[in-house]
Amino acid sequence: MPRLKICEICRTENTFIGALRSRKCLACKHPMDRVHEITCKNCGSQNRATPLELSSNGNCYSCKKPLTWTVNPDSYVPNEIPLKKRIKAGACALFLMALSVDAIYSQRLVIPHARRRVEYIGFETIIPILAILLAAIGSLAIVIDHYDRRFNEATYEAIIGRSFLLSFFLYLISVFFGHEMA
Repeated sequence: MPRLKICEICRTENTFIGALRSRKCLACKHPMDRVHEITCKNCGSQNRATPLELSSNGNCYSCKKPLTWTVNPDSYVPNEIPLKKRIKAGACALFLMALSVDAIYSQRLVIPHARRRVEYIGFETIIPILAILLAAIGSLAIVIDHYDRRFNEATYEAIIGRSFLLSFFLYLISVFFGHEMA
């Protein structure tokens, strides 16, 4: 179905057929769809965004932050993590850090795996200690994310997800370096 649009610059009537046709005026070559030139406040890069992209949280091309926050910083609402979840995550992070410090100091670590216990002595404690420390970093990032009011929730989500995922894989790999206890 053809669309009729009038150019705001030269007032020429343009007929567009189909969605894949050019949206420029046939007379003056000016873009017909309203496109805003927006400079991102986070990284300073230039972005071209339509009103539809702005209303649906269109992201910056460079830093991937939503442009609606750049246009209207008052629309940003920081994360609110419940107190109970913060206490649990903080206690878990402290416990895991204490466990890793103890394992480094005593050069010995015992970890339960599927229906057995695996003991690590000396140099072979490195991989399970790294797994424990990455899990502690993920737990600590949950707590820090609540108190950090800057616009970086995606960064914290990436840190939390990747640290727990890498911790899980290191935990699975560490089975091959330990000795099974009786």
